[in-house]
Amino acid sequence: MFKYIFIFLFFGLISCNKNISEKELLPNAPSNSDLNGQWKTVLVNLSEITVANPQATTSADYQSELAEVKQAQAQLSEQQNATIK
Repeated sequence: MFKYIFIFLFFGLISCNKNISEKELLPNAPSNSDLNGQWKTVLVNLSEITVANPQATTSADYQSELAEVKQAQAQLSEQQNATIK
């Protein structure tokens, strides 16, 4: 039993080293392969991105979507309203 207590105390004292070595961390500089932040967006073909024409504000679909949004906004709690503002 004494042997186990001695081993426990021995490893406990060894593991309590409070010296912390800190490295100086420097910010990374962009490499040449990163083009030093000079990225450009390239679209190969304009047909890759399609955007639907907006609906007329007088259409029934538009009016029903607008009514859904208004109904959802009316059901927000005070906390949700405060978060939005």
